[in-house]
Amino acid sequence: MKCLISRVGAFGDMLIITPVLKRLKELGYEIVVHTGQRGIQILKYNPNVDRIIEHRDRVPIHVCV
Repeated sequence: MKCLISRVGAFGDMLIITPVLKRLKELGYEIVVHTGQRGIQILKYNPNVDRIIEHRDRVPIHVCV
């Protein structure tokens, strides 16, 4: 099973989800995170993250589609 977590705008969210990542890993999930450069800096050494996909496009957070 795979779990994709996508969060590109918030720095603190990556810290807050750390226990969730650990629990998902315990349940047998492969953890893939899609995030920006700041999120990568926080999660790159997290043993519960199997893969990080870098988000490179810059979209203002206040813009709604």
